[in-house]
Amino acid sequence: MFCRVALSMLFFMGIASIVFAQSKVEGTQPKPKSDAHTVLIELGKILEEKSETKEECQALLTRIKTWQSPKLKNLESGEDGVLITAPLDKSEVDCRTSIQGTASDTKWEVWIIIHPMETGDYWVQPSITVQPDGTWEVIAYIGEPAHIGKKFEIMAVVNPQAKLHEGDKLKGWPQAQQKSKVIKVVRK
Repeated sequence: MFCRVALSMLFFMGIASIVFAQSKVEGTQPKPKSDAHTVLIELGKILEEKSETKEECQALLTRIKTWQSPKLKNLESGEDGVLITAPLDKSEVDCRTSIQGTASDTKWEVWIIIHPMETGDYWVQPSITVQPDGTWEVIAYIGEPAHIGKKFEIMAVVNPQAKLHEGDKLKGWPQAQQKSKVIKVVRK
């Protein structure tokens, strides 16, 4: 029960970090991240003391202490770029999977490229609209239904040199202004 409340707090922290990141982009003065972070650490300690399942709450406390929104990391580090925030590297994904991320500039043209590691093909996914807060999401095709257990690489590219269209089959990663790190996934 107590850990469910803590998970709800993690969700709240995610929303708060997006608000913090947005206010940073808009130039307003948000409360320091460390205040909210400190409160959540204290909440985690209280939950750990009162919970019947201490191992679960200790793991949750560790997650709270080390968690930081990818969007916030991108802004605080001063990086200009594009990040894939979901799915996580080395995760298992469905044939139709939501790819999510952030971009430093809302005017960027962002595309997702999927590379089945058993082939030399690189597949262009549907076009992406970057939201005003810098986030984006697209439903991508990760192989075909029969490709269970196959490995794929995912990359986001910004303002590619060549014009891209959904469904294009390329022979390599396209040349682009910015590229995300490659995320490796396995089809489930």
